[in-house]
Amino acid sequence: MRASKACGAIHAGSIPAFGIPFPVPSRYNTAMKPLPGWLSGSLIVLVAIGAVWFLAASTTPSEERGVGKPAPPLAGTATTGKPFALSDYRGKVVLINFWGEWCPPCVQEIPDLVSLQKKYERRGFTIIGLAENKDPNLTEAQYRAFLTGYLAKNGMTYPNVPAPEGAKQAYGLEVFPTSYLLDKRGNIVYATVGAIDPADIASRIEKQLSKGD
Repeated sequence: MRASKACGAIHAGSIPAFGIPFPVPSRYNTAMKPLPGWLSGSLIVLVAIGAVWFLAASTTPSEERGVGKPAPPLAGTATTGKPFALSDYRGKVVLINFWGEWCPPCVQEIPDLVSLQKKYERRGFTIIGLAENKDPNLTEAQYRAFLTGYLAKNGMTYPNVPAPEGAKQAYGLEVFPTSYLLDKRGNIVYATVGAIDPADIASRIEKQLSKGD
């Protein structure tokens, strides 16, 4: 499994030692008085704990992410308004991509995902996007409508579904993006945390497409 930039419980600031993006809103980016020693020390400890959590989540052994096991079932309503079920894609090689438009690494990998879909879709491959709605004011129907425009704007022609309730727990999701590659029988053969390595994923897709049913 490959660890990369991802969005998780850590959302704002900077941890240079670990190379984890942690942007600070501009309104807070001003000169500040030094913090008291005890408070500064506490913050350092909290940041360190957060960094360790992130690294642990990013390097969880593949078998703990379901690799080698059937992918948990998924069902919901796609952005097209039609019913969606993962089982309908049996016989195809599938890349499940948990993402969100609010997550910078998720957005950064979109061009790579679009390229993979265009390259392999005629050979029996598809990406399925599971989008996480972070806006509590949007209903699922409203979020689907928002996603429809967002997908069209970014050339994302592959199926996308607002992440069904319980999907994150079923897949052991801890950070965004996280992707799972499924073989033609619906088994998870690879999982990666963070933005995908397009060359690595392409190689793995090729391998699965070359196998029989």
